[in-house]
Amino acid sequence: MPNATAVMMWFFRILELEDGRWACRRGRFTTDEHDTFAESLIHTKTLAAAEPPSRVFVHPLDSPPWIAAVFDNTD
Repeated sequence: MPNATAVMMWFFRILELEDGRWACRRGRFTTDEHDTFAESLIHTKTLAAAEPPSRVFVHPLDSPPWIAAVFDNTD
């Protein structure tokens, strides 16, 4: 039987809040909030890049979610 290694992919999310701020989440937990989308994107991409495999999703209030970044294992 071949050896199998389980890999867990992390989902990082940037959620637009009702007050115009942006929340950064890792899994189901909010890590912090930022005043601008750019700040939250930089922060979340930095976190996700350190934990591959991972994906960064953006959840704006007025449009469907989209993928902002993909970080795969380089092993």
